Amino acid sequence: MSQDSLGGSFFHAKTALTENLKRIRSLDEEWCQLHKVYDEEFSEYTKVVLNGGNPRREKILYDKCHDLAERIKVISEEKRKLARESSDNINSHLEAVNDICRAISDKIREASAADTTLKRKGPSKRGDKRKEVGIKEDLEVDEVLNKDNVVAMENEPIYCICKEVAYGSMIQCDNDKCPIQWFHLECVKVTEIPKDDELWFCDKCSGKRNVKRKN
Repeated sequence: MSQDSLGGSFFHAKTALTENLKRIRSLDEEWCQLHKVYDEEFSEYTKVVLNGGNPRREKILYDKCHDLAERIKVISEEKRKLARESSDNINSHLEAVNDICRAISDKIREASAADTTLKRKGPSKRGDKRKEVGIKEDLEVDEVLNKDNVVAMENEPIYCICKEVAYGSMIQCDNDKCPIQWFHLECVKVTEIPKDDELWFCDKCSGKRNVKRKN
């Protein structure tokens, strides 16, 4: 179910639920009135029976009590039916909401995974040009993930001198033994990705070579 269709479905569900609640309240009022009459008639019936009085009167009161009890039973069943329908309707729409929330969460997770995919180059491929890591346009997310709104997944590795998860554009240190390996461009003040034949080393790996930095 799409978000648009879910909105329309919610409107109809709300209308149906409102009508059910009105009907239940109306049945409650009728149930209370009938029960009051039943109590009065049954009390009168009990007196007639105990006094051993008029059999005809006894039969009339018995029939009244029986009819009232049957009507009360019907109302109770109808109330239970309406309550079940309302509960099922609510549960159905809660499941639909959960499905959409899961879909949105999966899309954000996919976007985050795409944004944080680090394109590492092996030791024998020093000539490969580093590439900026960015979100693919076809993921259709509402906004680009950045340092302020990146979604940190459970057990997601951390990088850079800021010790945060991967996001945005990153660069890899050319020292194979670098303990950090990947850095956010803004954290190391790199404004341009080095060319294929240029090496870049982080501060800990003895280099600030062939790279333009912010002052």
